[in-house]
Formats: sequence, structure tokens, C-alpha cells
Amino acid sequence: MSSQQRPARRNGQPRIPLILFGAFDRHNFGDLLLGRIAARTTGRADAIAAGLAARELRRAGGFAVAALDDIVAAQAGHAFDLLQVGGEILGCSRYEAAVMLLAPDEAARIVARLDRDTAARDHWAVGQPGTARELPYVASRAALPGVRRILHAGIGGVELETLPAMLRDTALARLRDADRIWVRDAITQDALMRAGLHSRLAPDPATLVAHLFSARIARWSNGAGMAALRARFPQGYLALQFSADFGDDETLRQLANGVETFAAARGLGIVAFCAGRAPWHDDPAIYRRLRYFLTDPQRLVSSPARSLWALCALIAESYAVCASSLHARIVGEAFARPVVTLLRTPRAGRKQSAYARTWDPDGLNRLARPEMAEAALAGASRLDPARRTRHARQLADHATEAWQWLLAP
Repeated sequence: MSSQQRPARRNGQPRIPLILFGAFDRHNFGDLLLGRIAARTTGRADAIAAGLAARELRRAGGFAVAALDDIVAAQAGHAFDLLQVGGEILGCSRYEAAVMLLAPDEAARIVARLDRDTAARDHWAVGQPGTARELPYVASRAALPGVRRILHAGIGGVELETLPAMLRDTALARLRDADRIWVRDAITQDALMRAGLHSRLAPDPATLVAHLFSARIARWSNGAGMAALRARFPQGYLALQFSADFGDDETLRQLANGVETFAAARGLGIVAFCAGRAPWHDDPAIYRRLRYFLTDPQRLVSSPARSLWALCALIAESYAVCASSLHARIVGEAFARPVVTLLRTPRAGRKQSAYARTWDPDGLNRLARPEMAEAALAGASRLDPARRTRHARQLADHATEAWQWLLAP
């Protein structure tokens, strides 16, 4: 047994191993952050980070991730607990999961070849690491010999009721095997309730980022990269992020007009960042194209930041945040920044909409289509900073209570 998998001891007795399971095996801002939140909150320095595949993501702020199947095999049937950490897991098929574990170029080739052929892509996905079972990020008790408790922390499933019947039934069956379920939005909770499943509703675990990691993020804020941004934009900057599906010319034209109008009126720069380099997430090339639609292209800087903590610092130090990433929104809220969540279409932004309407019903931080970005940013920025701070504290308190409930014996 490796040192990572060797049981720790407490008061002379072996501790039951704790496996943290999530999409920690790919470069995505939210998944990297959720893993770190869980590791800190559980207080288990010996916890094992597991994904579908073994990956080394410590340079990005994540973990040296082991494959869940390998960890379970190493336990040889001995007892362990599994904590499923967050994310929109209830609708993530094995094909989607497998593609997101590929290098971008390889993913593009696979999608071009298989995306329109359901049978072929399913056959391909079954042979990829960790995806022998459908919905691979939803833990299956039957596949976990020795598991004592299965706990779900801050999961989402806004598309659950629109899934094909077989997938929906699979998700519900696995959730029925869980001991405790914490969901992050009211749509998911309502869907589970209609299926006869009890869950606790609380904000996403990443709501606690400022509470748990403010000192670490402050060190990054005081580093050379942030100092250079402050020197270039002494009046501050707008932190901007949007996923690859915003990349058509008309959408880029609308976004450029909105964010530049907002920034120019306040003397701000614009710092564009990628919230994830895994396939189907962000594409840094789009920010280069965005420059063509700006009146003053020098106002825009593309951040090379890949580290989780560098990205947190970039958001925390911003004047305001405009992003399609749900976790960029959540981190911005945690640091009491004005935030506008970009929606491509109402359906494409469904998890963002569900979360915002659950935890921000009064619209403190706005939802906006690209053509409304400037008005939404202006409106969000006018609101009382003290109100933002209270909102951040309330969300963190709710998340803290949810962790206490989830981890109680």
C-alpha cells in the first residue's frame, strides 16, 4: 500500500480512510477549488484525492490524484468513507467525462469523429479510464466494496429530470445508496424530492473560500503578477471570463462593447482569464479575438494564470467580475465583489441561473446575456459594499452548517 493509501492512526487506533472523490483529475477552476475546500474542511490531512484517472495537478493548485478504482482495489475490501465533492455530477455522462480528461487537441479529434454517433462514442468511452460505468462521477455503492458511508457535498443536477430514463434511474438509485446528500440549488432539491429522496439545501462549498484561504490568497495577491497588474491599471480592473461557446463574432462584438463601455467609464483595465483548460471549458484564443472588437485593445490583458490560487487572487483583487463560470461567480461573491454571470442562452446557463435564483433571489449579483453586460455590471457595482459583505457572510455560514451536518457521526 502506498503512503497515500496507508490508514492514519488516531489515539493508537487506525482511522477509517477518507476518500475525496470528484473531478480533481482535470484542470477546471471549480473542481480544483472544491477539492481544496473539502480537504481543509474535513481536517483530514490523510484524505485521499480520487478522480476517474490518475493525474498530477499540484502545480495547478490541485492534488496528485489517484484513480478511484485503484484506490478501492488497494483497500482490499477494508472499510473506508467516500466523500463525493460537489459539481454538476448528476448529468455528466461517461462520454463527456472521458473527453474532458483528454488533451485539448485529442479531445477535438474525438469530438469531431464521434459526437454525432451515439453508439460509437459510448463504445469508445467505455474503454477510457474510470468510465466503465455510466454517470462515472456519481459514486456507486455496488462498485465500492468496503465503503462504510457515502456523503455528497454540494452536488448539482439541474438537468436530472431531462435525462434519458435509464440515466435518470441510475442517478437516483446511486443517490438512494448515499448516507447524506447536500445539494447546492433548489431545482436539484425539488427533483430529488419528487423522486422520494431527502437532501439538504445549502450553498456551494466554495462559498467558504475567503473564510478558509484568505491568507494563502493574500500571498498571491502580493506577488509579482498582481503587482504588475496594479501598476498597469492603477484604478483597478474588470476580471473577465467566458467559455468557448461565446466565441462567435456577434457575441464577441456584444461583449466587447459592454465590458469596454463599463471599464472606460471608470478608468479600469480588463483582465481576461481562463477558469479551466480542460476540453469544453475555456479557450484563451477567444480573448485574442475579443481584442479585434475593442476600441482600445490595450485596455485588455489576457492573464496566463493557471494556478487555482492565482485565479482566486485575480478575482479577489478585481473591481468587478464578469464571468460565465459558476465558480468565478462564487469566488467573487465570497470576496464581496460585484459579479455579473454571463448566460449564453437561458438553457445553456441553467446551473448558473438555478444557483443565483436559489441564493441571490434579489439580484445582488446579476445574470445577463452578452448584450446586457454593461447595464448589469453598472447595476451590480452601484450596490452597497456592506450589503455584499453581509451576503458573503450569510452564504459562508450556511455552508459551514451544511459541512457540520454532513460530517457528523
